[in-house]
Amino acid sequence: MPLLGVLAFPVTALLGPLSAFNLLIRLAVICSGLTMWAFLRTICDSRRAAFAGALLFGFSPFLTTEIQGDAHLDLAFVALMPLIAWAIVALVRGTRRPRLAALALGVAAGGQALIAPELLSDL
Repeated sequence: MPLLGVLAFPVTALLGPLSAFNLLIRLAVICSGLTMWAFLRTICDSRRAAFAGALLFGFSPFLTTEIQGDAHLDLAFVALMPLIAWAIVALVRGTRRPRLAALALGVAAGGQALIAPELLSDL
């Protein structure tokens, strides 16, 4: 998880590794739900449906299992997966800015490869 390690370095240096781990576990749930909400808002018109879908994604059995007990931070941090899905949907639908969607797909996939490449291969 080199990307998460670099992002959490200031917290690790100031407060220690346990504080950084706890922060990243909480950010995993929050960021996963927010990115899924943003993705669902682009493909559906209902705000309630997008909110319900984000809640179901953020508190899914997979995610809640990964953050409990002997937590697997690399598997719990799935915040980039909805961004990858958004970029793929934008490219398939034919967006006005295909270069931006392709760049977003590359950056999000590269970031996910630096967090948990096994999740990227399951896509």
